[in-house]
Amino acid sequence: MSMRGPVLAFLVVVCVAATGCEKLPSSEGGGGEGQIDASKLTDSIPLEYGNLIAATTNSFDPRWVTLWFEKPDKTIVLVGVLQSNGRVWTQPRVIGRK
Repeated sequence: MSMRGPVLAFLVVVCVAATGCEKLPSSEGGGGEGQIDASKLTDSIPLEYGNLIAATTNSFDPRWVTLWFEKPDKTIVLVGVLQSNGRVWTQPRVIGRK
């Protein structure tokens, strides 16, 4: 049984995957597209946002985490949190449900 075909296919896949990789930008020393307005940050999350159901990272700026909350009426509330100091973005995004 010849292993030449599968090995060659594997090497081609590895080469294609390696050339498609791109280094992520460094998050040290700032970055992003603008400065964060400190007046729009707080250090607590209001209870009326509901129960925490998930946490996801921000693909554009890995310093930020999005917390997903669900209110009793099933409305979804998204809140951004800066990982370095735990500051919370005061303008949540609300997703209504029908």
